[in-house]
Amino acid sequence: MNSYPLTSGCSPGARLAETVRLRQLLLLLLAAIYIFPGLTGHDPWKQDETYVTSIVAHLERTHDWVVPLSAGLPFLEKPPLYFAVAELSADIFASRLPLHDAARLANALWMGIVFACTALAARRSWHKIAHVGGTAMMVLMASFGLVLHAHLLVVDAALLAGFAVALLGFATLDDRPLQGALLLGTGVGIGFLAKGLLAPGCFGLTALLLPALLRTWRTRAYARALALALAACLPWMIVWPVALYMRAPALFDEWLWQQNLGRFFGFADLGARPESWYYARTLPWFAFPALPLAAWTLWRRRTGWLDDRPLQFYVVLTIVIVAVLSLAGSMRALYLLPALLPMSVLASAEAASLPDALQRDLAVAGYVLFGLAALALWGLCLAVAVNASLPPWLPLGAWLPLDAAPRIPPFALAIAAAGTVAWTVTFPQVLHSRTAAVSTCALGVTLVWLLLATLWMPWINTAKSYRAMFDDMRLHLPNKFDCINSIHLGESEAAMLDYEGGIVAVPLERFSNARCDLVWVQDNQADRSDPPDPTWTLLWSGHRPGDSKERHRLFARQPVKATVKTGG
Repeated sequence: MNSYPLTSGCSPGARLAETVRLRQLLLLLLAAIYIFPGLTGHDPWKQDETYVTSIVAHLERTHDWVVPLSAGLPFLEKPPLYFAVAELSADIFASRLPLHDAARLANALWMGIVFACTALAARRSWHKIAHVGGTAMMVLMASFGLVLHAHLLVVDAALLAGFAVALLGFATLDDRPLQGALLLGTGVGIGFLAKGLLAPGCFGLTALLLPALLRTWRTRAYARALALALAACLPWMIVWPVALYMRAPALFDEWLWQQNLGRFFGFADLGARPESWYYARTLPWFAFPALPLAAWTLWRRRTGWLDDRPLQFYVVLTIVIVAVLSLAGSMRALYLLPALLPMSVLASAEAASLPDALQRDLAVAGYVLFGLAALALWGLCLAVAVNASLPPWLPLGAWLPLDAAPRIPPFALAIAAAGTVAWTVTFPQVLHSRTAAVSTCALGVTLVWLLLATLWMPWINTAKSYRAMFDDMRLHLPNKFDCINSIHLGESEAAMLDYEGGIVAVPLERFSNARCDLVWVQDNQADRSDPPDPTWTLLWSGHRPGDSKERHRLFARQPVKATVKTGG
């Protein structure tokens, strides 16, 4: 047998420690490959990235974090933590990247916190299970609902980090009460400054339900820890609301009563409309594979759950999050992100206990499915390289402009090729691991996202970006005009008109006495009606390349005789 001088003299304990360090290094590498591709290289996308970019640009100019502005109007839907950190990231990378790309790099910080705290929470909850922290992290990475939102400018990235820190705090309460209480309070505070009352509401309700339902939580130590957590949370929950109230009491009332309570209870008529059984339909795919693996853990531990405090906490927190979201007056799949955290930690407890035959079958099926997806993505890129356009017979016209074939940068092509080769060679090792099913899914999701973020990003960005539309609009602007009114201009479009076009539109719905010489109207492509006012003259009409529904039109209130611009 061959021997290796560097390791042959090592004790079994040293070799085990070296194996653990290698595994941790590989997990860190996998997390980096998951997080960084797709954070840069594309314009702000509808719906959340647009207003976030406008707010960050406003912070860049004014450094006013108390009253964020989007398209010149106060934006009070969310507190300013995510915007402030994104603006700091934009400052750091301003010399190398455009503002929206530089701001989006802040997500690397948030997702690093999410993965680290989820892994540590699993280790502290199930400390007798080998490699459980890495398993929890891979379950989270494998969850279908996370991958896109982790790479977008959305405040839910900071909210998710707050939930993860608070989750770690709860997992630490038993062994280190003071540390756990500080983490719990800090995490809830981060969640509050990211998105308002959701994090305090969910963790507060969970903290009260646990002793109300289960005797194992009815202890003085738990009550003292909650009191310390509340004390740690209060500074986070006071600083911005007080500053906002001192600056503008009317805006404080709008934030509290309309954007928080009104949005949740539905009386403010804000956000996406609720649908019957929406989350019941969304959760199975959004939380796959975390949800079925969490259910497997509950089945495996069904006999001892009355004495299993970590199990009790994660189950109650998951139920509370889903129940609170289901009662809210606004619903989106994005809102389910916090529920992935307790489900992933639950899943990690028994992911290795799946029967060996099932592990292998799931791993093989995963490699086949993700391999076919990767093959399709590569094959379509090859077809574009040959034909200089996407094949017209493919049903992609509803999402991608078929007449556009942007070039793939050589560096992106090399990364995609390296990732595909690395994914291919991992199969023998993954197939024989104790968590083959989870590892296969995590690696497969990472590969598909890597290919989308490298090979397909030019096409996706062409469809979702407003840049081409506003570049075309500038060619039809008169040389001189005082201002632009808007009618039915959406939040995303107004934000991009400000960021891409450098124009703050004055909405006639809110400022009916404002009279500008240009008017921007947003309506439906199917609406072929005449101008809203017969005295207006049409200057320009257009839409995003990837949006066949909405239409934008620019009118002059009186015929404009000024020379039309010929450049951007």
